Amino acid sequence: MKESYVAKFVLAPVYRRFERASIRRAAARMILSLEGREMYSVTLRRLFSEIHRIQIGDYSLVRFDHLRLKAGTSVGKYSTIHSSVEFNNADHPRNTLSTHGVFYHRAYGFSADSNFRDNAFRLETMFGLDPMPGYCIPRPELGTGR
Repeated sequence: MKESYVAKFVLAPVYRRFERASIRRAAARMILSLEGREMYSVTLRRLFSEIHRIQIGDYSLVRFDHLRLKAGTSVGKYSTIHSSVEFNNADHPRNTLSTHGVFYHRAYGFSADSNFRDNAFRLETMFGLDPMPGYCIPRPELGTGR
C-alpha cells in the first residue's frame, strides 16, 4: 500500500471540496497514477470511506467509482471485482400495497412519506475476503472466496 504526499495534501482536498463529477474524476485519476493504481491507493480508499461510505480493503482490485459501488458497500481484503460488475443494494419496500413504484415514490403522488432514492431501502453490502462476484443482488453479505 502506498500513499503519495501530493495525493494526500493536494489532490485529496480538491476531491473533498468540489462535488462536480469531472473534477473528482480527474483528481481520482491523478491519485491513482501517483499511488500505483487501484490495488495500492491509500488516499482514494480514505476518500471513499469518508465521502461515499464505501469501505475498500487493502490490496483489493476494485474500480473506484462511487456510482457503481453504492453507499454502504464494504469490500474485504484481496478482493477482485471487475469493472463490469453491477451492484444493486437497494430493495423494494415490502410494507406497501404492492412493490410497484407508484406506491413508494413521492414523485408519483401516491405516497407522501417515502422516497426510494433517499437510501431508506438500501442494504449495507459486505464482501468477505477474496470474493469474485458477477452480479450483486440486494444481500447483506457475500461470503469469503476459496
